[in-house]
Amino acid sequence: MQPSSPFTTLLATDLVAFGAQYRDIATQVQVRHNMYARVIEALTFAGVSWPHCHHEDRGDGTFIVTPPEAHPAVFLDPMLNHLSAAVGRHNRCVGPPGRMRLRVAVHHGPVHYDGYGVTGPDTLLLFRLLEAPRFKRKVHASGSELAAIVSDTLYTNAFDRNTLINPAAYRATRLTHKETRRVRAWLWFPPQ
Repeated sequence: MQPSSPFTTLLATDLVAFGAQYRDIATQVQVRHNMYARVIEALTFAGVSWPHCHHEDRGDGTFIVTPPEAHPAVFLDPMLNHLSAAVGRHNRCVGPPGRMRLRVAVHHGPVHYDGYGVTGPDTLLLFRLLEAPRFKRKVHASGSELAAIVSDTLYTNAFDRNTLINPAAYRATRLTHKETRRVRAWLWFPPQ
């Protein structure tokens, strides 16, 4: 195994109800294409170079490791806000099968590369946040087109830098999923 990377921002997305019966394979392909286009657009808007990111496809989502020089604050604002606007704009232009809802998890920490990709405790934490049942329930209940769960590490690093991020947009929560127990994280939903 190669040594761990410096601290970097990790991002994971998941398309809610991607495998729903009302979506045929052609629609799934189109929804995936549109998800990638919106994510790349939002990262670019935030000043993060997609070609410099490590990214892995997850079938109904993505896993992205950004360059270490990308400051964690840009993932809270402007990236999440821009992604929300891009998904909303997309959904207004397509019929129900082509609409997307996204769950997003964002974390900041080192990753480890091996011959198969990326691994390590921070990678696991990112996916435990994304897949936490409590987060999924909150997203389902909200009906929101986009929702994010932000690790306490990223949230703290972002706000320690005297940014213009609105802390009122985030709600503290505790999540448990598999071996991750009562970890503190922050929920974000787009402003109404």
